[in-house]
Amino acid sequence: MMDNLTLKILLIEDDLIDQMAFKRAVKEQNLPYEYTVASSISEAAKILNNEEFDLVISDFSLGDSNLFDIMNTILQKDIPIIVTTGIGDERTAVRAIKGGVDDYIIKDADRNYLNILATTVDKAIERKRSILERRLAEVALQRSEEKFRAITSSAHDGIILLNQQGTIAFWNDAAMHIFGYSSEEVLGKELHDLLATPEYYESYQEGLDILRTTGHLRLAGQIIEITGRHKSGKEFPIELTITHFKLQDELFVTGVVRDITERKQAEQELNQARVAAEAADRAKSEFLANISHEIRTPMTGIISMAELLIDTPLDQQQQEFANTIFDAGHHLLLVINDILDVAKIESGFLSIDNSIFELTPFLHSLSRIVSPEAAKKNLTFETLINPDVPFHVNCDPLRLRQILINLTTNAIKFTDQGHVTLQVSLEKENECDASIRFAVSDSGTGISPDNQNKLFQPFVQVDTSITRRHGGSGLGLVISKRLAEAMGGAIGLESTLGQGSTFWFVLPYTLSTKKLNECAGKNGTDTILDSIPVPKTSPTSGTSSDVVIAKLMHHVLLVDDDPVSGRVAQYQLNKLGCSVQWVTSGTDAVNEVLNNNYTLVFMDCHMPGMDGFQATRAIREAELSMGRRIPIIAVTARAMEGDREICLKAGMDDYISKPVELPKMKIILDHWII
Repeated sequence: MMDNLTLKILLIEDDLIDQMAFKRAVKEQNLPYEYTVASSISEAAKILNNEEFDLVISDFSLGDSNLFDIMNTILQKDIPIIVTTGIGDERTAVRAIKGGVDDYIIKDADRNYLNILATTVDKAIERKRSILERRLAEVALQRSEEKFRAITSSAHDGIILLNQQGTIAFWNDAAMHIFGYSSEEVLGKELHDLLATPEYYESYQEGLDILRTTGHLRLAGQIIEITGRHKSGKEFPIELTITHFKLQDELFVTGVVRDITERKQAEQELNQARVAAEAADRAKSEFLANISHEIRTPMTGIISMAELLIDTPLDQQQQEFANTIFDAGHHLLLVINDILDVAKIESGFLSIDNSIFELTPFLHSLSRIVSPEAAKKNLTFETLINPDVPFHVNCDPLRLRQILINLTTNAIKFTDQGHVTLQVSLEKENECDASIRFAVSDSGTGISPDNQNKLFQPFVQVDTSITRRHGGSGLGLVISKRLAEAMGGAIGLESTLGQGSTFWFVLPYTLSTKKLNECAGKNGTDTILDSIPVPKTSPTSGTSSDVVIAKLMHHVLLVDDDPVSGRVAQYQLNKLGCSVQWVTSGTDAVNEVLNNNYTLVFMDCHMPGMDGFQATRAIREAELSMGRRIPIIAVTARAMEGDREICLKAGMDDYISKPVELPKMKIILDHWII
């Protein structure tokens, strides 16, 4: 083959003089030819089978053969051919050119034809090169088109090509499947007339005009959702992405179309499922709230009336009966609270409300709650706080107190002699975080390894005889475990049979030096009752003189539609030195506040007609022109997550849940009216 501009030529010539003349011309003209001579067609055929050439120069007639006998072999190899023929035989030469020969030279007697040999060879080579390049380009184009069609045919998305006039130039199989038209039906047709709905016509034409005048395509590369039209006339949602390009000075637009009918149906079904799930969640939440309200309201009457009864002149047997009612009511309330807490957790209504507070006073107040229970069993209870434990922490104090009370009261319940200890230590600390370990140890009987795994399961206690003796729902540890995990911590147990048990949990606390400094000296709670726990012990017996009754100087408005709860609260407030005006509706409450001067309002949240939230908002709005603001305390039997925030947002100042015992009521009064 041609290498460094040297042409490799096969000369087919049976005349020795012509062979010599060719050789002499190549030498004299210093032509860059490397040549091989064949004296016959058969010899040339053998040479062509073994070698490759850039050009064949052949006499037309060689003995009993001619060039036509070998021409197909040469042409199949894409080798240019120059034929030489005698004067007067031009018709044969033309015939040869029609058969595929590239050029011809007419021999003359003086062999002057060799003077134009180089020019003829160059023309033949160039012509052949152009043909080959064109053929290669055609093959490449054909392969490219085949590849393009293979890709577009296998694509699941419709691919549509438009020219700048807006007519369809290409249409793949997926587009046919999406819209129902075959390629023959759409090629050369206006896209909008076939596929688009009328509302897009104006913007479509405007986009084409901008493309023609500026070469810019609006929304190029963006995914847009529009409505398409099927051949049947049915409209359906499609997702469209458009791009544009220029080919041979003509602009084209490519649209990739996806039928999103199924996706839209799935989204609609998902949305319907979400709405149904939200409705179910609301129904569950409302059910829990209603159950809580329906249970706590009569419990208010039982516990509070027993509490008031105990503080009246009674003989010994009556005092014992009243104390039994009070204690049994409290026990029932604890079981009910545990069941409701588990129901809230399982229903996904558990929330964590972090705030910054002082840990040491918090633990001391907890000790004051638990110590009386330990003293009843002659147990020693102590709280040990390591010196490196932070004074301020940031977590949910209500949930922390709930876990600690569950663990400590459990330890006291199942320990008959010895001690119960709450040990608080720093697990780890860095600039931003700390983990604090709370461990409750007892000197009880211990728990076997087989039974330890059962403890954190709902309604499970390891010894049914102990359950019958001590009572309980078996839910305290389950609740503690869920709360600890919700706060980002972990809970566990270490116990040896006969040597006592240690229940521990580790909680992470995010530290903020700036915020902790700002909050130094504050308890970090939203309501006074959250920061001052009240012991759940039976009131001591005595007469009404045991309670210091102040001069009736505080005028309190009590708003409650329940006759039992209202009567209990009225007795409690009277006992604590307040005069009480009791109304049973939100409307009456608003009228009373507007027309009288009250020191404090206890507002039931859930009443028929105007509820407590609406009444509070009406009072707060009226107070804007009155120049004063009366404290309003929310009272509710629902005790659901988020109730406190709802009350404060409505304009109430504090929150208390039923049943309201006398010590809790006194704390509220001491905080707000003294």
